Amino acid sequence: MNFKDYAATDLDNAFFNPSEFCETAVIDGKEMLVMIDNERLQERAAREYGGVTTGMLLYFVRASEYGQPPRVGAAQKFNNKLYYVDSVTETSGIYEILLNQNRGE
Repeated sequence: MNFKDYAATDLDNAFFNPSEFCETAVIDGKEMLVMIDNERLQERAAREYGGVTTGMLLYFVRASEYGQPPRVGAAQKFNNKLYYVDSVTETSGIYEILLNQNRGE
């Protein structure tokens, strides 16, 4: 087993374990395991949004569970609340998705 294999095991056994860090959310009608990260949201908001986080949500989801990443600007229903995708990044098979209820167009 190499490092990537161990890291993938940690993702499944720790971070995406409903008994540990993640929870089930309904995204566009589909249940998925996600990890909501308010600390990361606060850090990003301080750098990118003047510290404002009202109406924002940042979560991580496995790319294999989510499928193709959402398009920036697309509407997304997260637990029956309407948001818009602000940003999407992918690292090691995990999407970091930042949602915003306030469109800044």
